[in-house]
Amino acid sequence: MAANRVLSESELIVRRRSEAAQKLQGDSLPPSTIIRFPYIGEVDFGQFKDLTYLRELWFGMSVIERTDFENRYGWIAQLAYVPMVSSILTAMLHFWDPSYNCFTFGAIDMCPIMEEYRQLINTEPGVKMYAHNKDNQGKRQLARFIGVSTANVTSWETQGSKDIEIASFINFIRETPNPQSKLAMMALLIYGEIMFPKSDGVIDERVVVLFNEINHRVDPIMPILAETLRSLTNCREGKSTKFNGCAQLLIIWALNHFKCSQTFKIPRLNYRPCYSTMRNYVTEFVGIRWPERGPPKKHWIRFLLGITEQDVERLCPKSRNQSIIYACGDMAWVPLLEPWGDCLYTEYV
Repeated sequence: MAANRVLSESELIVRRRSEAAQKLQGDSLPPSTIIRFPYIGEVDFGQFKDLTYLRELWFGMSVIERTDFENRYGWIAQLAYVPMVSSILTAMLHFWDPSYNCFTFGAIDMCPIMEEYRQLINTEPGVKMYAHNKDNQGKRQLARFIGVSTANVTSWETQGSKDIEIASFINFIRETPNPQSKLAMMALLIYGEIMFPKSDGVIDERVVVLFNEINHRVDPIMPILAETLRSLTNCREGKSTKFNGCAQLLIIWALNHFKCSQTFKIPRLNYRPCYSTMRNYVTEFVGIRWPERGPPKKHWIRFLLGITEQDVERLCPKSRNQSIIYACGDMAWVPLLEPWGDCLYTEYV
């Protein structure tokens, strides 16, 4: 941790446990593990996706509707305005270690954590963890939630698939007289297009199931972070050329952990000394005046190769007594589930 910040009691407990587990268990990898890092080609981080229609839908809502939306779902709508600085994500992918689910910059290990993501989009922790049930009927749940028949939702399906066309969501949001259904469909559209962008032009049925569970107080941050980590691993191992996590959140997280303003002449938010519930970090990030062309990938790689602890800003939760999830039973890792799989996660690597 940086020397200019005193660790909270929760962070000290997590660090001591992590160090004890490292001494006792070593690196937690089987001796037969073979680590391979293939060549990284072009990866689609959604930098070419046009989210203009999402911004238009948000702009068309009244102030009361926007306030109600943010009280229910947090600041997720502002993610549609985040500039896609894909060059830093492409560069960081070279430093992603699939064995430990973290970025390794020399002697520095970094990974997005649930507490940070929660503060960035201002969501309250749920009372239940997400667990995907293959028997769930996403369209039936969606129909009941927005007050239409299952037949209507079924008619929105793409041909030969159970996924739902985005055009149907847009039409419903524009035409429905029910304000609660309008907000719910807007939030689901954002989850399908930004949080879990599996396919272009459609919303995956599993996202519908997940969203229904979120409305029943399932924690949304765990599956969001799980898909981010799992998708980074798939892209790094060459299993996929498309990043299916939330690239916008990852960009905000990265650019505000690296002290690179002087190196690249790019703006940066000041989070110190800790996160605050009085600040909308996504809106502040979007409001920064960005250069037309950011630093290219090779410049980011050169910066990350020489990074030191002085180049990293370590951020703490909003409260010094806030609970931190860092273990599961006797395991030093926390299993995270999301609609397409799972991954292992730890607060300190």
